[in-house]
Amino acid sequence: MFKENRGIIRLRDVFILILFIYTILPFLVLMLYNHPSSDDFTYTNVVLQKGFFNAQSYWYHSWSGRYIGTAILSLNPLVFHSLLLYKLVPLLILSGLIYSFYFLIDNLFSELSKKNKWMVSFLFIIAYFYQMPKIVSGLYWLASAGTYQLSVIFTLFMFGNIIRYIKQKKKKNFYYAIILLFLLIGSNETTMLIVDLLLFIIFILYHFSFKERMICFDKKHQNIFIIGIVLAFVFSLIVILAPGNSIRSQYFPNKHQLGSFIKACQRAFIFCRNWTPFIFLISLLLLSFFDKKVLSKFKLFAMHPIPAFLVLIGITYIGFFPAFWSMGEPPPLRTVNVIYFFYIMLWFYFMLSLFLYLNNDNNSTLISDPLIIILIIATGTLYLKENNVKLAYNDWLSGCAKSYNEQMNKRYQMIQKFKSNHNETDTLVVPKLKNTPKTIFFKDFTSNNVKNWRNTSYAKYYQIPAIRTKK
Repeated sequence: MFKENRGIIRLRDVFILILFIYTILPFLVLMLYNHPSSDDFTYTNVVLQKGFFNAQSYWYHSWSGRYIGTAILSLNPLVFHSLLLYKLVPLLILSGLIYSFYFLIDNLFSELSKKNKWMVSFLFIIAYFYQMPKIVSGLYWLASAGTYQLSVIFTLFMFGNIIRYIKQKKKKNFYYAIILLFLLIGSNETTMLIVDLLLFIIFILYHFSFKERMICFDKKHQNIFIIGIVLAFVFSLIVILAPGNSIRSQYFPNKHQLGSFIKACQRAFIFCRNWTPFIFLISLLLLSFFDKKVLSKFKLFAMHPIPAFLVLIGITYIGFFPAFWSMGEPPPLRTVNVIYFFYIMLWFYFMLSLFLYLNNDNNSTLISDPLIIILIIATGTLYLKENNVKLAYNDWLSGCAKSYNEQMNKRYQMIQKFKSNHNETDTLVVPKLKNTPKTIFFKDFTSNNVKNWRNTSYAKYYQIPAIRTKK
């Protein structure tokens, strides 16, 4: 369609690299000020009391079937009493996200240069962190990030291995994919449900849709999805049939209401409306890395844009529905983080399928040079609006995060002093945290109820009778 201008291409690459560094820099700095809270202590206390294996049995029978999620949280740094390692967890998660997406792109578009694969990966991270619904739950609060974001990483590696198996026919990649399927399904129910549905959709497309311009999958590979679906079903049953699920459901008396169908639709529409403008700009920038030759290789995995769009909308809706049905309330934002991840992935897939369907020209690029300039300006302009990156810089540069870190360190000192001189019935009263950073702070314990579960978990971990904040 258009000939490349090397100067515009270099400008685009420099812009994306600068924007990527600008995006992740504050999140890397803020991890130095991060501190554990809430469920972090609850999971730690159980494993310290019962041991690792007994803790898994306890959680499975009393709270959740997330066999991998609880295992990961049972090995969190607090178990080893290391605050330093806890602060490094966001770095591991961010690195995992970047590399796992690169792994997927490397296998899906092997014809792209290594530089362009990294650039496309950077665009994904930019899109993800710019408007992730809840950054603290997605990166800093381990009890959430360890169950939700790791499932995202497992998913990217799984699909990357499936693609590599289809292309290279190496059995080891199929075995890797099954292991990763086991890991991601056991991490959380939202990822489990969405991946189960995606595998089923892929199988249906393999089996029934071989009309020209509708689907271009290679039929001989459909058997791997049959095996994958069967194993996904088995792994999902392990999660669903956990006795702890029925116990946890008792905390939600408003569950199983017919209005859940409408409420999920309304909530999905609101989030999609807010997400789409920025994702649309990023997806067009992403398309600028593809020419007709590279995109033609995508035919093996592409579908007609109409069903691709329906999958995008349907999977997004399905992500919101279970919370309304099982709890009678909207999904927590840590869950919406995962829904947003799949929204980005499926939006990119839809745009690639759309351009493949529409592009009948054999010339080189899909996006014109003037449009690249417009996209650079528009994307940079949106960074002036309120977003996660702007919020992170404010928490960092205003000194809010530093102040929070100092308050927490003083609290630790008070705890140590209290432990050396207290009676068995004493309650430690600590100052209430002030001006907490929105990016990294989750929740503190209460000021009026030492028997609140957050208070008791905190006190038990630090081996003191009770703790609360000043009123």
